Amino acid sequence: MPAGGIATWWAGLVTGWNSILTFIPALIGAIIILLIGWGIGKLVQLAITKGLQALHFDRMTEHAGINSALTRADVKRSPSGILGIVAYWFIFLIAVQAAVSVLGIPALTVLMTAVVLYLPRIFGALLVVILGAWGASVLGRVTAASATTAGIGYAALLGRFVTGATLFFVFAIALDVLGLTFPFLTTAFAILVGTIGLATAIAFGLGGQEFATDILAGRELRSLYVNGDRVVTTDMEGTVQDIRPTFTIVRTKNGDTAVQNSELMHKRITKPNNPPNAGGMQQAA
Repeated sequence: MPAGGIATWWAGLVTGWNSILTFIPALIGAIIILLIGWGIGKLVQLAITKGLQALHFDRMTEHAGINSALTRADVKRSPSGILGIVAYWFIFLIAVQAAVSVLGIPALTVLMTAVVLYLPRIFGALLVVILGAWGASVLGRVTAASATTAGIGYAALLGRFVTGATLFFVFAIALDVLGLTFPFLTTAFAILVGTIGLATAIAFGLGGQEFATDILAGRELRSLYVNGDRVVTTDMEGTVQDIRPTFTIVRTKNGDTAVQNSELMHKRITKPNNPPNAGGMQQAA
């Protein structure tokens, strides 16, 4: 082998050996960083999972129907456990990014930096979905209850519609948090929000109107009758036992009957055995 070739070969060997000697401490440092990140991640996972369980977070998500959805999807972890795992991976991937930086591999460093910067978006979207699902469940139940009070026959269907529409809106927000925006959804969301608001307003408005009517009728009844007065209507005869804010208890021969104040005011009511001109006959419009 020519002298020049031997020199080139020897220089390459020395360079490779120096690279190995330089890489070994970096590799050991990267492994140490990974072990520390793994340990811290596990501690954070345990703290978050136990903390959420102490705050009854899983019970809240159960009421929102999230637990049953996870069960149907064959997910074995509870919502608090899932958030704990997300926190663990957030910490561990930060450690991976630091370890890759120590190794000095530019391509991997850029990739891990992008992954770590995207993790908060995933965590935020997950929180939006969980809390939004709980809020949608509560809003649906309140709407159904108000619609039932208002006498709307499709109250349950209205409640389910509000829940579903709200969930759709929640998932849209989660997609926006993830950076996955779809312009055409903006109009759909606006329509859904308007529909939810209108449905809720109708349910609450009708329910509140009936409630207010009963309260006003109760005030009028208390000005005309006292407990013990005997009353006769077109379809009932008995004695007033108690005039409450929204209904009146009348004792009949068949037992005590609760009659809505507004309904009672719309009947022709008489007070037998009262002196003339002393309110013997009362009629509500």
